[in-house]
Amino acid sequence: AGQRDVLTLSIGRLNCVLDQLNNSWSGHSSFGSVLLHELAATATPLDAIELSHQTPTLHAMTVAHSYIHILTTLCKLSQNDLKNVIVTQWTQPVGLTVLEQLAILCRSLVWECTVLLALCTPDHIPPDSPFGLEDILRLVADFDRKLATTWSKTTNDTTPVAAAAEKKPETESPPNGAVLEELMELDGEVAKTE
Repeated sequence: AGQRDVLTLSIGRLNCVLDQLNNSWSGHSSFGSVLLHELAATATPLDAIELSHQTPTLHAMTVAHSYIHILTTLCKLSQNDLKNVIVTQWTQPVGLTVLEQLAILCRSLVWECTVLLALCTPDHIPPDSPFGLEDILRLVADFDRKLATTWSKTTNDTTPVAAAAEKKPETESPPNGAVLEELMELDGEVAKTE
């Protein structure tokens, strides 16, 4: 019964997250990268990666990945009664909608990868093309500003990268029971940005 509830809840919440993600891509007006534009549009792009209200698409992708992982893990279980529940849930209207939205998300991610690879590959985009240029310039400017700040705070014996690594606290992975709770918190933060 607990696995059925996790499955039902995960499919329902994944449906909401996928709807938000697919709206992000369908509402984007240019042919560039949605993720790059979202990141570059923030006041401090390098800090915005960690803030769900500034990069909702990036964080929604993380939440979607977590739900997909839960669902694939449940599908790998070999209990016959659970297999019947899984088939029943995926053939319900919400399950079919999630499968359709996953297909749309897959196409969007292939486009994102193509655009980002093209922007990162030398001589792939003509030099006089403005394609993605504004977003990249904003990111480079923020990176340069951060690098200069870090460099000025370090001593001559320490490099900026080493100083940044020393300041970053090490995090421990949460216990297994806390993973679903953490996912629900992330999901709540993503829902607040809608």
